[in-house]
Amino acid sequence: MKPPLLYLATFVLATTGLAQDTATIADNPATAVNENLVQKATTGTKSSAYHVVFSETIRVVDGKATAQLYGAQVEVFILGKSKGKFKATTIPNDGLGGKHSVIFPTSDFPGAVRGRFYTWRKGMRAAPRQDQHCLRLSHKVPTISVSDARTLDKLAGFLSAGNLNGDFQYATSILVHKGGRTSRNSAGCLTILPPDAPKFFGLFPEGATGTMEVRRTLRK
Repeated sequence: MKPPLLYLATFVLATTGLAQDTATIADNPATAVNENLVQKATTGTKSSAYHVVFSETIRVVDGKATAQLYGAQVEVFILGKSKGKFKATTIPNDGLGGKHSVIFPTSDFPGAVRGRFYTWRKGMRAAPRQDQHCLRLSHKVPTISVSDARTLDKLAGFLSAGNLNGDFQYATSILVHKGGRTSRNSAGCLTILPPDAPKFFGLFPEGATGTMEVRRTLRK
């Protein structure tokens, strides 16, 4: 029997009190994945110029989930060749206000959108962090709502029972940006370990576009 898909605890969306480049809810909840919206935020062709792959495993033992502050790895491919691996995180800060949702991992895209990739453009963050580089994902990125599951344990427990007919949302302004030294600094975005950030973002010229994979594993 094929095991159910696991939707991993990766992102929090907070809709109040945040900078304008923070993820916000763009649509009302849906009862199933809107494949038309997913297609607009993704592409079926992996970029031959710039492609990034985020991978992370969350361990769950006796119902308790564990993850390092920066426990993910992001690998950058340029013209098909690996140019570096960096420490990152796909887990949000705990205890943020607002609705909580997690970005759909590309590895679990269903049906007609299987095998597609997120698209991004390199730019700068909004004020007051306009001096920081980022990779800005296309708008209306698919997410699944997890309501008030604000801790890693609750989030992992919810996602282990996730399915394709959930409480779906579509989020705007999800970025890849530099995280904090003692906090993941995530309210809906993927973040890079601060010492790794200059080299990571330095691999992409300003205005460059590319594709992104998000691979998630929930290991019991």
